[in-house]
Amino acid sequence: MPTGGEIEEHRHDFHEIFWILSGEAEHEVNGERSRLRHGDLVWIRPHDRHRVTGASRQPLQFYNLAFPAEIIGELTARYEEFRYYFGSDNRQPIMIPLSESLFEWLDRGAAGLRNSPESRLALDRFLMNLVGELSTMLANPYRRCPAWLQEAAAELERQPEHLKLGSRALAVLAGRTPEHVARELRRFAGVTPSEAVNRARADYAARLLSGSDLTITQIAYQCGFGSLSGFFPAFRRFYGETPLEYRRTHRIFANICFPDANGSRRY
Repeated sequence: MPTGGEIEEHRHDFHEIFWILSGEAEHEVNGERSRLRHGDLVWIRPHDRHRVTGASRQPLQFYNLAFPAEIIGELTARYEEFRYYFGSDNRQPIMIPLSESLFEWLDRGAAGLRNSPESRLALDRFLMNLVGELSTMLANPYRRCPAWLQEAAAELERQPEHLKLGSRALAVLAGRTPEHVARELRRFAGVTPSEAVNRARADYAARLLSGSDLTITQIAYQCGFGSLSGFFPAFRRFYGETPLEYRRTHRIFANICFPDANGSRRY
């Protein structure tokens, strides 16, 4: 697809996944826009309305697969892990940046599925392997990274004050150049330094939202976000809901939300 080329807004009665092979895209889903780059994998549910527009000089190429809703319904009812990807009630569907190894695995798996005789067994095997690989990656996105990078990521979790360094945080903690860290992150974890730090910020924010009485503004700044306008979309990207929505359903302490002297509530 050339720059500015567009797949108009549409919806369908099946589940779809697609991932970016080259170029970049402006992706609008249910009225919200995001930028997609090489290696980004997106899940589209039957009720989602979405539009894809080429957004870089390099022609946009992507691979997509569609799955009947009844098959996904059966797998979702049988396996809890499928609900995260296919059964989410969040406004935005799941988007995951793939590591190089997982990107290559997905390409091979899709080619094998396309070239194999059409069968329910082949489809189930592909989907179960995909969900299994992604679940393992999300549980520990740095598991394939070199030991020094794994330790830097663990140190960032132990010392969240480094989140205020932004994309330089992992390089500072690892004692490596930012360029080296960026190459290794993309190769083994499928993310940029900024994406890795924003994920760590969102995870730290989730802990504070559920386990502290700090206001949302205080949490945003403590996690290294310069403004609420940066905090909200970053948090929604990883948790599928706003910080306020997350706090309402996950808070631990009863005094997180309470009336002030004027009778209004503080979050």
